[in-house]
Amino acid sequence: MLKLNELPNPNGLTRFNVRDHYTQRLVLIAAVCRELQHEPEIRVGDRARAAIELLAWWMRWVYDLPEDQALRYSYGFSEPYLTKYANDMFRELALGAAVCDSVAKSFTADKPWELDEDMRRVRMHLDTYLAASNADADADGSLGTDGR
Repeated sequence: MLKLNELPNPNGLTRFNVRDHYTQRLVLIAAVCRELQHEPEIRVGDRARAAIELLAWWMRWVYDLPEDQALRYSYGFSEPYLTKYANDMFRELALGAAVCDSVAKSFTADKPWELDEDMRRVRMHLDTYLAASNADADADGSLGTDGR
């Protein structure tokens, strides 16, 4: 796992380092979305929960984020090296982060109607992510992450 802020020479960030970092993040986001596809619409199941917990662990580790604060899955999107070296990945990152943020919000529901609303939001974001994934896969085999 690559912590971009721990490279021996921070000015030595390469296109490869940045793309490798965001590719890891995209793989973890895709795992969350894949597992959500197999869940009933009324809850986030064990596999989807495990996938998002793995993504949260990875983000906290590579970005040195505190354990005791809520995680924003869009964290780091304003970093200049994202737009410089991996701008083609941004769309998938953003769509996936919206899914993950809505999943995290569903974990805070106190009442059944709150969970219902949160799960509608999860499904809405997941459908958007999957539609973009399918459209881009039809066009070039990726969601904009090939980078070649």
